Amino acid sequence: MNKKVIIITSAIVLVILLAVAAFTVFGGKEDSGTPSRRDNTIALAKEYYSHGEFQQAMDLLNGLLIDDSSDDDARNLLGEIIEEKKKFESDEELRKQQEQMEQQENLKESLDSLGDSLQNQTGGDNQSTEAMNALLAREQERSKEESIQKEVDALLAEARNSLDENEFDNAESLVNQALNIKPDSGSARALKAEISRKRKEAESEADRKAREEVEKKIEGLLTDARRALDRKDWSGARNLAEQVLDLDSDNGEAYAIIGDSYYYENPDSDSSRLKARDQYEKAIADNPEDWKSHFNLGKIYAAEGDLNRAIEEMEKAANLNGENGSLYYELGKNQYKAGLFRNALSSFKSCEILDPKVEGNYFALGLTEKKLSKNANALNAFIESYRLRPTHSSSFWEAGKIHFQSGNSSEAIKTLKMAVELKPDDARYRKSLALAQFSAADYSAAELNYEKVAELEPENGENYHNLALVQIMTEEYSTAINSASLALRLDPTNAKYYFTMGEINEALLMRDSSIQMYKQAIKLDGTYIKPLINLALIYDEEGDFEQALTYMKGAEKIDSESFAVWNNLGSIYLHIEDFDNCIKYYRKATAVKPGDTDVLFNLSIAYIETKKNVEAMAHLKSIIAIDQNYWDAYYRLAHVQYSSGDIDGASTTVTSLLNKNPGYVKADELQSLISQ
Repeated sequence: MNKKVIIITSAIVLVILLAVAAFTVFGGKEDSGTPSRRDNTIALAKEYYSHGEFQQAMDLLNGLLIDDSSDDDARNLLGEIIEEKKKFESDEELRKQQEQMEQQENLKESLDSLGDSLQNQTGGDNQSTEAMNALLAREQERSKEESIQKEVDALLAEARNSLDENEFDNAESLVNQALNIKPDSGSARALKAEISRKRKEAESEADRKAREEVEKKIEGLLTDARRALDRKDWSGARNLAEQVLDLDSDNGEAYAIIGDSYYYENPDSDSSRLKARDQYEKAIADNPEDWKSHFNLGKIYAAEGDLNRAIEEMEKAANLNGENGSLYYELGKNQYKAGLFRNALSSFKSCEILDPKVEGNYFALGLTEKKLSKNANALNAFIESYRLRPTHSSSFWEAGKIHFQSGNSSEAIKTLKMAVELKPDDARYRKSLALAQFSAADYSAAELNYEKVAELEPENGENYHNLALVQIMTEEYSTAINSASLALRLDPTNAKYYFTMGEINEALLMRDSSIQMYKQAIKLDGTYIKPLINLALIYDEEGDFEQALTYMKGAEKIDSESFAVWNNLGSIYLHIEDFDNCIKYYRKATAVKPGDTDVLFNLSIAYIETKKNVEAMAHLKSIIAIDQNYWDAYYRLAHVQYSSGDIDGASTTVTSLLNKNPGYVKADELQSLISQ
């Protein structure tokens, strides 16, 4: 069975067992038929054992034996598990050695192969590089884990030696160092429990009584300190925790309480965070398994901008308490800020599984999926976000933008309207809505929203420019010119604004002004192709073909693969009767858009002018096949067929035309042609 499946199945079973145990201990009335806490613990240990989770089982049994060292059932089961664990670890070590050898060999082969591939690359394909980087990253991660485990194992071995010599303080210090490196180490936890048990066993009766008396007093003080925290009596909590430290200078919980008192009293204060950080570090030094101190320490580092340390501490907290959804949410946020989007995605999904109602998690999940270009997943997350938080405008906005990008204008408009209704004065929402309405040709609605955006951001020229573009579409040119003027007044260096003003002037038949605007746009941005094309068309229309060619060839230098440039160059060459160049550019244009009937028709004219009747007839027939109502194609085809001697073909073409369009303006001419 797959190891991941085993672990997941184990986790589900264990959650159920823990829930049953919790109800038995805390929730229900005990009777003679109800299992005791001991029985449930042994059952849980057996469940861990059956799924190969030896250390968890041993930890539970060690806990029982600390409470009652005469529990033979627990001791026998522990011995059985220890033997099985040794056998398993021996087999596992052998398997790992074999696997490591295979991985190293596979890595070598992969790197050799990728090296050859990279040497042979001629284009911009980065797939091999990415694969190589992924392999290297996995190898580095594996090496890092092995190094950490070796360091932990060395510390634990030294701790065991100290324990054998009854050097309890040194042994405990070494175990704590191991837990600081790997907080979820089951071996370290078990050894710590063993150290505690043996320390107690080595005490004299008088020492035991003295210790227990101090422990009782400490527990009372800690209880009162926790209550003071609950009441937000920060100084009172500190005072009680400091009394604990007078009795036990290494008490981690006391340091944690003092840290909490400083942090929660004023989390936005640099001074408070600094004091809290110092206390949390002391708490963790005594008890590396204190997940709350790791978590709060992580939040402090995050507030200070140290994302690496923040993530490190929060990951330790998550390893120690993997059932806290809010913890994974905070971890994910910092991973996102650090640009670790895949890690963040994993954290947000963990939060979703553990506690789907954590506020903000679905929104954060959506943003992360979007960063990873998984827009469908992102959309689902944003929808779930606004379902749980129906007043969260940003969730509607993000969902609306994805709808728009995917071409679903109706859903985009509907969702973006919700964002605008929730926050009508947020210019970002109105811009997105206006763009969606513009794309759906709802120009009046788009104009209203762009007008509102201009009111909200009166110093942003782009808002007036967008307004002018909408007004051009509704042919409100006199209004559009005012909007474009405002845009230029706010940003006189924007080439796009001059181009739009040129288009408006052209529509208002202000030729000289439009030329001036287009030339200014080119002056500001020499790579801006649109004003070059429009200038060329103006000169072409006026018969100034030399100027027309100059500007259109300039456009070709910027984009030598442009359909618009090729088509217009074909037209200019057609007008100056340079048919070879005309055919050259029209053929390029038809290669890009083979179904464009106007380009095909103009190409046919060029073929007719150069007496290439076969090519002309082929293209004219193609036009008719694409558009049976392209009447001039019939007209030209009939003439070419007739001049080529295909009288029957010409007659058929004319008959077909007149059957479809009896009122064709040149009908008499065509009938006269075929009746000769």
